Amino acid sequence: MLDSFLDLGDDIHDLVKHLYLDTKRAETGAMDKIMDSSFSQINTVCVPGAGFSGFWYSIGRLHAIKANKSIQKYKCFSAGCLGAVVTVLNHTIEDVLGKALEAQQLFFSGSIHRYEVVEFFIDAILKLNKDEKFQFTNNTDYSREVEWIEDLTNINILTTGSNGRFHSRQAKNFVELKTLLMQTTWIPYVTGRSMWRGNHENFDDLVHMDGAFTIHTHPRCDGLKLGLPLKWNLWRSILSPSLDKDKALEFYNYGLSIL
Repeated sequence: MLDSFLDLGDDIHDLVKHLYLDTKRAETGAMDKIMDSSFSQINTVCVPGAGFSGFWYSIGRLHAIKANKSIQKYKCFSAGCLGAVVTVLNHTIEDVLGKALEAQQLFFSGSIHRYEVVEFFIDAILKLNKDEKFQFTNNTDYSREVEWIEDLTNINILTTGSNGRFHSRQAKNFVELKTLLMQTTWIPYVTGRSMWRGNHENFDDLVHMDGAFTIHTHPRCDGLKLGLPLKWNLWRSILSPSLDKDKALEFYNYGLSIL
């Protein structure tokens, strides 16, 4: 299957580079300063997006950090928020990879549309029951194998609102969390089937899309800022849902190796 990132043309190439290229430049000094310190915790980790490949890389980075430090708060957008949620919920790489491969197989077999891949994966990592996914009720939370933990409230999720501004919000339950995750990973006509993703009634009246589209108005990271390194295999797979198990593990282990 032709890499979808290459299919999208030079404009998307340029956009993605513009959004993510400068994150690595500011990272090294902050990483050295924080990771070499004697403190046992990091107050804030800022996790950008970077698509499918960046998701696996970021999980590796976060797992490496969490093995040595306590992370108090996350600021994230796009696929970076999926990495933060996976880390807070203590999912193993085997668990996450299994869910991702299941979504991929359903996509390849035609059982789900390309636009449904991300939602299927979000339902899987949040462990939403089959009959309850796609529901957005204000009074009833999803029942699941995992219970809500307060650390999930410490994930600040950035989206781009239909007013042209970035919005930073925190979820108080799994209904709100799924809403925010869907919005911050919503790239119009790439991962989402329309221009905007609808909102939950607990939030504002706006519709939202991927937080990357307002990245240059985001507040300055006040902690450890992760970024995507200049590694060709990572970059060419940013918007591709066709990653195989070996590639995903390669990207994860690469992130895991950076201490």
